[in-house]
Amino acid sequence: MKFLIYLPLFLSFSFSAFSQKPIAIENHSFEYDLNTWDTGVWGNEKDEPIAFFDTHDSGQEGSSSLKVTVKRNSKEKNGDQIFVKKNGFKLKKGKKYKITFWAKSKAFKDKIMFRVYSDKDTGSSKPWCAVLDKTFEFKSNGKWKKLSYIFTAEPYYDNINVDYKNLAILFGFDKRKGTYLVDNVSLERL
Repeated sequence: MKFLIYLPLFLSFSFSAFSQKPIAIENHSFEYDLNTWDTGVWGNEKDEPIAFFDTHDSGQEGSSSLKVTVKRNSKEKNGDQIFVKKNGFKLKKGKKYKITFWAKSKAFKDKIMFRVYSDKDTGSSKPWCAVLDKTFEFKSNGKWKKLSYIFTAEPYYDNINVDYKNLAILFGFDKRKGTYLVDNVSLERL
């Protein structure tokens, strides 16, 4: 009789555990240098940030991680003027997703911007539109921190022109000067 009471709970847990669908992210742990990831710095002549992109010889798990060294950030410090991004993502409108990554820095309080968006540079014919535009705030102090966030694939702002078949994920590092490490990027449908 106790089995019949716990059976619905067990089935509910089992189906929810199996309903998560990882979305493949090639070179998600930067084991192959920056292969498949684009890097960029932009701004006007008087306010262009300076940053260097490389891989670090150790990671949260594995032998490598992304290393971004910011020598000068923009006056606005919005985050996206120094970035690492990857195109080629498709999400289903209205479905829930979870982004997870590990970050490390020597700053006690830190910020990394993260965005999921579509635009001409992602292969879309539609105007810019974000599905997620979030700044992760974390305390690192030289230790790896796991950062994650659940979001729904729908327009983040009033613009409704999301191209769900031509999305990119973008990490932004324009919030402060210093060195950031990022590793083990994962995206899954819940």
